[in-house]
Amino acid sequence: MGTNIRTNNEKSLFEFAKDIGYTNMKIVKQSDKIIKQGNITFENWNYIKSIYPKYELKTKNNNLYISIQIIEFSI
Repeated sequence: MGTNIRTNNEKSLFEFAKDIGYTNMKIVKQSDKIIKQGNITFENWNYIKSIYPKYELKTKNNNLYISIQIIEFSI
């Protein structure tokens, strides 16, 4: 599930939060995690893409990575 963008045909996390009554959502911290061969994310990438087809790994310094986010919700 994308935080503020859709990664499949379902709502993003921010859209879902708004639907259940949250009015303020923000990313308060973000950290990059390198995805290496042998890593569980790397090994399951085809399965992940089957659920979230619009999600793409990012590249930085010739490394694949994902962003881990801490999100704050408030009403």
